[in-house]
Amino acid sequence: MKKCCGLISVLFVITFIGCNNPVSETDKSSNNNLATVELSSGTISPFFSPDTTNYSITVPSNITDITITGIAESPLAVVSGPVVKSGLVAGNSYSGSITVTAENGDIKAYRFTINVNPKSNNNNLATVELSNGIISPVFSPDTTNYSITVPSNITDITITGIAESPLAVVSGPVVKSGLVAGNSYSGSITVTAENGDIKAYRFTINVNPKSNNNNLATVELSNGIISPVFSPDTTNYSITVPNNITDITITGIAESPLAVVSGPVVKSGLVVGNNYSGSITVNAENGDLKVYEFTISRCEPEPDISLVTVQITNASQSYTLPPAFYTEKTQLEKRASSEIKSWQDLYNVGAITGSAYSQGVSEVNNKLAIDIQELENQYLETNIYGSTTINYKVTNTNPVAISVRVFFKIIANDSSEYQEYASVLGIQPNSFLDTMFYMSTAGKKVKSLTVSNIVEY
Repeated sequence: MKKCCGLISVLFVITFIGCNNPVSETDKSSNNNLATVELSSGTISPFFSPDTTNYSITVPSNITDITITGIAESPLAVVSGPVVKSGLVAGNSYSGSITVTAENGDIKAYRFTINVNPKSNNNNLATVELSNGIISPVFSPDTTNYSITVPSNITDITITGIAESPLAVVSGPVVKSGLVAGNSYSGSITVTAENGDIKAYRFTINVNPKSNNNNLATVELSNGIISPVFSPDTTNYSITVPNNITDITITGIAESPLAVVSGPVVKSGLVVGNNYSGSITVNAENGDLKVYEFTISRCEPEPDISLVTVQITNASQSYTLPPAFYTEKTQLEKRASSEIKSWQDLYNVGAITGSAYSQGVSEVNNKLAIDIQELENQYLETNIYGSTTINYKVTNTNPVAISVRVFFKIIANDSSEYQEYASVLGIQPNSFLDTMFYMSTAGKKVKSLTVSNIVEY
């Protein structure tokens, strides 16, 4: 004990003993790693790793401030305040560091070099957008002169440039109004790069002259057959409709979408023996006119005439045209009708032209006529002995002349007998018959029959 100023001072040493052992310096954490680094802007290189302490950060040229914040791995470590840089200038470099102090006092420093990119010199357009027209050549950022072709019916155009660089400034779009067919106009778009470099793209706008196309591409008929086959350069046509048709509509389709076609020709109450006329006018965009003329007629009724029997008098035999003939004829007609419908379907969807459609229908009808004729020839061949009576069923008494070919075979035992049969038919031996047979109904001549091509066996 010391005696001091009359007071007694006593030193006490108090030891606290708990359940756990006291913490020594060697047990404190030595973790002074950053778990990650957060950037307000820019890109870090290399990728962050707690064991790597030196980094470069690249910042865009238009960024003027950056904050770099470090996040410690250990909650017991202390991280220095973030690196904050303001007033960054494009093209300059800056440095900063973040220190991490572990619980045990160990320190690690992470160093950062901040590189601000120089201002961009990119003054290219990435693309050009047109409200109308076609650009030539195909757009390329390195090509600065272009022609734009605009249809004659377009009166306004807008040309808009889209920059490659988001830091570049593009002048307002080229806008031209009140365009006149046949005239040319000019305009330009400038691109100013971030560093001030300027590039100008120049455009010449050519408006097509008004079209002189006054052609019809095709003619559509509600009924009938047109002759000749339609051609845009042919302006006069004849159209025939079947006897059972009393109305027709003729519609013209223009080649040019800019041409104006007059309304369709419509004729009703068609009468056999009368001719009707109509026209379709095509007015080209430039005012040129072309007139297509049509003469329309309705066909005479066709008599319903069919061969019933051929009577061979001296042999007391008869030949009746079999039902199979009519069955096969109907099949031929159905086939032709189906083929014509196929042509019509192709034409309706625009797969073929009107000329191709008319040609196809004509070929189908011609083939049908040939096939029916061959079928008739096949079923009308028979043997004849001596004189012959030909009976026909006539269900239409209108006096219309119809020519039908009938083939006969003359069968003879010898030349003398053949000549006798030929004499009965009025033909020369070993030659052909060309004789007209006439039949009447109610005293009217309704048809003529030509018997030809007599064959000797």
